[in-house]
Amino acid sequence: MSKFFVCCIFFSLLYCRGSAQQSDSPIGKTLTPEQIGGFREQAIKTINDLEKFIQIITNKRSSFDKKNDAIELALDLFIADTTTIEVSSLKSGGIRTFEIGAYLAKLKLLPYASVKITWYKIYLGSNFVKSPDGYYYGSATFLQRFEGISNNEMGNYTDITKRHITIVLKKLDALEGDIKVDKYILKLGDIKVEETKGG
Repeated sequence: MSKFFVCCIFFSLLYCRGSAQQSDSPIGKTLTPEQIGGFREQAIKTINDLEKFIQIITNKRSSFDKKNDAIELALDLFIADTTTIEVSSLKSGGIRTFEIGAYLAKLKLLPYASVKITWYKIYLGSNFVKSPDGYYYGSATFLQRFEGISNNEMGNYTDITKRHITIVLKKLDALEGDIKVDKYILKLGDIKVEETKGG
């Protein structure tokens, strides 16, 4: 076997090995376990941040400006202004869908003397799946307890809703030196209702 042929095989093996490593890289087809762990922690924090902003918006003692600031901060957590949220009620029955901005604005005007919304038992799905659009998608499930205290125009109302929320890792183009790489930021997607029952 000629030395030239042996050299060709050697460099071919090096090229294949490099290509395989590139396809398995975190900016290729998969995220590393470390990245997944970091994004899972960030997802829980972001969901908790949204709950805190909703509590400010529904708090009758919050000033108008403070509520509006909370709405702006909450909107910034979502992937798009067209993101939707499903709303259910045992009184009216059925499920209605609102764009997230309209929903947050409605929270300011709830006809109760006081409102308390709490989220708990947050469970995050095990993985993020890459979509053809280049983004990664995951999901979380949590319980929401809504408690409205009467303002003498209606009775008190309480319910517990099981919700699903989409977690989106939005792809951003970035440079590391002169090399183009993929970076991701975490945003929230649509929020859906699975079931609502009395609280």
